[in-house]
Amino acid sequence: MSWSDAPSWISAVAAAGALAAAVVAGVTARRLYAIERARDRRASAADARRQAAAISAWVAEAVGPNPDERSPGVVVANASDTAVRDVSISVVMPSGQKDPLRLTVLPPGDYFTVAEPTAYHWGFPNRLDALQYPVRPVMRSREWYVAELRFRDAADREWRRDGTGTLRPVSGNEGNFR
Repeated sequence: MSWSDAPSWISAVAAAGALAAAVVAGVTARRLYAIERARDRRASAADARRQAAAISAWVAEAVGPNPDERSPGVVVANASDTAVRDVSISVVMPSGQKDPLRLTVLPPGDYFTVAEPTAYHWGFPNRLDALQYPVRPVMRSREWYVAELRFRDAADREWRRDGTGTLRPVSGNEGNFR
């Protein structure tokens, strides 16, 4: 090898080094992209669940001026900033399961609805803070509970909260409200 070939050899070694650096950079970029994509998917799932997690319902009774005056019903709460739609609440009462309470829209806030012996089975929902009588949650009855709560969030995703309080997205067309 002569000194006149040295620049060619140096150039070849530098090119091989640049190629190796480019391969390492590509592999690193691919790994970082996979990490960022997984992080974005988790954030998207958390965002999708955020409004749904703020919707709940429980059985309660309103106590009138006379302590013997008690009206059974349901409290439905929307602690999010946006209304949800197509709400359906299935309630089991000591007298048996009632027809579901169905609401086309549930704006933000806490509402109480009385169970009534009418064709509709439920009274008009009233804001808890506007009622003139106390509403007490029923917490120790295994015969009176919300068996299921279904609704559509602001992004039109359907959700289901079962009798244990577990929240799950509804897959496909299972149980459409419409």
